Amino acid sequence: MPTKTRVFSPEHRAKLSAAKKGKVHSPETRAKIGAARKGRTHAPETRAKIGAASKGRTHTPEARAEIGAVHKGNTYRKGKKHSPETRAKMSAARKGKPKGPQSPEHRAKIRAAAKARAAINKARANPI
Repeated sequence: MPTKTRVFSPEHRAKLSAAKKGKVHSPETRAKIGAARKGRTHAPETRAKIGAASKGRTHTPEARAEIGAVHKGNTYRKGKKHSPETRAKMSAARKGKPKGPQSPEHRAKIRAAAKARAAINKARANPI
């Protein structure tokens, strides 16, 4: 019997909720669920609603502190400068190479590649 047509009392809903609390799906079940949902996307209207609902949201001070703590350890080359010898080596390696896109055609190719990459990354970020 489909549960969509049934109306449960608040007490019964509380019992159902309590029974499901803490349930963890096995890796096999997770794989099956993932396979069943693969390729599904939200409708444009739904995407617009999600976007509107999250507009203007900010992180809580606790969340901001956590994000800051994660980034604290990133000290790679902070405050350090390359030595003159290293700078000379880097300069020599770049000698004779073009400094940037030389023609409008080349710039158009780079732009097209960047757009394609952005579309792929966007699709990966929003799989559903």
